[in-house]
Amino acid sequence: MKTNTLMVATEQIKTRLHRLIDEETDPARLETIQAFLLGESPASGDFWDDLSEADKASIEAGIADADAGRVVSREEVKNNLIAQHLGQEEQNFREELTNLNAASNSFAFLADEEELYSLEDLKERYR
Repeated sequence: MKTNTLMVATEQIKTRLHRLIDEETDPARLETIQAFLLGESPASGDFWDDLSEADKASIEAGIADADAGRVVSREEVKNNLIAQHLGQEEQNFREELTNLNAASNSFAFLADEEELYSLEDLKERYR
């Protein structure tokens, strides 16, 4: 079974690579891909020299952004992905509900209640 899955994945990769190569129009990139597939070193020996001017400009712009502090934290990226996945309205609702409960002390009465469940019981029940 695992062999069949691996064969299907390999075929999918090959199909995608064929499509990407067919769509590529930059001769320098095609030469780099060919050299890689043939196990040869890039023509210049330094990969930077083999990049297109657009790729170099993009890398330099990214470095300049990082140097200027125009970066996004891992936490912000994670939150953005969650927002996209859950939908912004649902995420806002969850945040507002959490804030409301915290501000109103909605669960303060539990401080005077007996411990009916241990922390481990709750963790197990709500996994």
